[in-house]
Amino acid sequence: MEIVLLRHGETEMNKKYILQGQSFDSVFTKEGAETVKQLIKISQSKHPEAIFSSPLDRCTKIAEEISKSINVPVIKDDRIKQKSWGKLEGMFKLTINQTYPPSNYEAPENKVTHEEKKMFLPEQGESWLSTEQRVRTFLKEIMFDKQYSSVVIVTHRAIFKVIIDILSGWKENFIFRATPHLPNITFFQIIKKKDEAIVFNLPILLRYGPKLWNKFSHLE
Repeated sequence: MEIVLLRHGETEMNKKYILQGQSFDSVFTKEGAETVKQLIKISQSKHPEAIFSSPLDRCTKIAEEISKSINVPVIKDDRIKQKSWGKLEGMFKLTINQTYPPSNYEAPENKVTHEEKKMFLPEQGESWLSTEQRVRTFLKEIMFDKQYSSVVIVTHRAIFKVIIDILSGWKENFIFRATPHLPNITFFQIIKKKDEAIVFNLPILLRYGPKLWNKFSHLE
């Protein structure tokens, strides 16, 4: 099985360092639109059997374009929607980070511990712990309950990092790591065996990880 994992291109709010979360959906920048074209082209060449997307417009627009030429329906799934930041959404990220240090999940470790970040609960939002739990149930379903050979997942930077963390077995090590050059697309090769799967992603693991594969269990 192959998972083609995408995160949407740069939006105007991304460029201005404003937190979009689930409440806002700004348009793509010129650079973001060019990135989207490349993501669509690469994804279509993989001939996926299913396309899963966050229900937010900045992801569904990409997923729907991928589906057009390959006649594969888009499946919108709330479990891969952007992390909810509640009342912090719409604020400048610098202001948020200065006011609520645990909110900055890519801050240096000596400022805020991983545990503080993981449990930080913005008003009317969700914690990283609850975000990780919903993403994990989604991954288990597409990897074990369905018989796909290739799928595309279109999501957001935060969820992109959560998925990499879960499949690579790093236990929040990747979520909270500063990744200024994080790609917009990556590929996971998965060998399934009953209730377990061996997961490979050489580009990501070679660059960031301590190992070249991970064992992912349906029972975790």
